[in-house]
Amino acid sequence: MQAAPRLKTAASNLAPIRSSLQRFIGVGAAGFCVDAAVMTLLIAAVGWGPLESRAVSFPAAVTVTWQLNRWLAFPGRGPSSTSVEFLAYAGIQVLGAIVNVGVFVACLRAWPVLTGMPVVALAVGAAVALVFNYCSLRWVLYRRRRSDGLQLSTLDASSGVSYSGADNLEVMAEAVRYNAYLVGLVRACLPGKNGRILDFGAGSGTFALPLHREGRAVTCVEPDSILRRLLEKKGLRATQALPDQPDGSFALIYSLNVLEHIQDDLGALVSLRRHLAPGGTLMIYVPAFQLLYSSMDRKVGHFRRYRRAGLMQLLAQAGYEVQSARYVDSLGFLAALAYRFLGRNDGTINRTALAAYDRWVFPLSLVLDHLTGRLIGKNLVVISRVSTR
Repeated sequence: MQAAPRLKTAASNLAPIRSSLQRFIGVGAAGFCVDAAVMTLLIAAVGWGPLESRAVSFPAAVTVTWQLNRWLAFPGRGPSSTSVEFLAYAGIQVLGAIVNVGVFVACLRAWPVLTGMPVVALAVGAAVALVFNYCSLRWVLYRRRRSDGLQLSTLDASSGVSYSGADNLEVMAEAVRYNAYLVGLVRACLPGKNGRILDFGAGSGTFALPLHREGRAVTCVEPDSILRRLLEKKGLRATQALPDQPDGSFALIYSLNVLEHIQDDLGALVSLRRHLAPGGTLMIYVPAFQLLYSSMDRKVGHFRRYRRAGLMQLLAQAGYEVQSARYVDSLGFLAALAYRFLGRNDGTINRTALAAYDRWVFPLSLVLDHLTGRLIGKNLVVISRVSTR
């Protein structure tokens, strides 16, 4: 009679391991895709051999799986030093590869019949290496909670304030390389020194403030009253809506991760066109691929994600001529896909994982974007001008 309760207790104790193992296997599959994709791209586009290409693709896969595992399979664990964690993780992956090859060779020598069926030995080696890697990560590298003191800001549940995803905006402000890249996109479109600039959906001023400090005439449109007051405290000119601005007064309008929040995106693009000066430029940066739509999109109020052809068609419909359109953050596509199927349901962003991705993975992703810009990416950037037809 006592066996049933013991079995129930054992099952409950195994539940966390089963959950993290499932996510670990999913991350492994994503890592294989990265490894194969990078190797194939380097062979096809650069002309490298398989070994040379693998020398780049394997570290890329290790970096991606490191980020995904610390984000999904073992969240909140590991040493406080990011560099120590990465080196230890890479070491475990190398040892796992040695175990894989060692078991493969041992199987062939122990059972010569397998020389005619090497895939069996390959499968055994992969399975043993998978168990080795999981156990090493769970009970060695990620055996304890990380104590870095980083926590998402929260709202008092008794305050009655509706949660709107502002904490994600706060966390994203810490993605230094990502934000610098977006500012660089804007700078590449800047008009002459006296040309007026409009930041449509300025948020807390992450992108407008660097331009303002350079002496650029930046006007911020931000409907949220709290964020608008914050912009004004930073010395930026902020207004609630587009109609407050005269027609044809801006040489550049940019909108970064905003259009997806607007239900009538076509109407918004038409309104923006009216405010552009003749020959003015519109730069739009949005999340890409509806396949990646996740709890995070729902949390922050995204109506949609975009495809390249669809956004180009929408811009043409609104009266623009597209100058360039490309996907960015190709490795981010895989990370977002993993979050879509394996991530948390509350849509929050792991601050530590984001910082590590921003530091280690995002720069590599930008390099790969030169090969994948027309095919795949987590985001989409389109530069267009007012149509003269």
